[in-house]
Amino acid sequence: MTTEQFRSTYHPHLIWTGLPQVFEDCYELLVTKDTIAVHICYLLGASTLERALGNLYLTLSNVRQCPSLLRDLLTTVELKQCLGAELMFCLQCLIGPPVGLNLRNLIWHGFPYPGEIPTEFGY
Repeated sequence: MTTEQFRSTYHPHLIWTGLPQVFEDCYELLVTKDTIAVHICYLLGASTLERALGNLYLTLSNVRQCPSLLRDLLTTVELKQCLGAELMFCLQCLIGPPVGLNLRNLIWHGFPYPGEIPTEFGY
């Protein structure tokens, strides 16, 4: 898939994040097959997604502050009702608490070597 095909296919689905360009730039970087691209894209995508989920939570709930920890945000009833329990479970497994893969924290702290995490996780 070309970058333009990615944009035309996924841009409408990424607008809610407020930063669809981040995901489009990450795709462009991932297709270069650079070994560090997965790490960069995973961190950019996870932080953008975390911010978007927090904004969505604040929109859906009657509170003035969202949970400060991602693991708590991913278990909120409001997000499960809006996005579905299956998607929230998937997010918990990939970027959530230490009982999942917790790739976000592993990459953030520099544990995996470049090329050690499959490119598919960057998409």
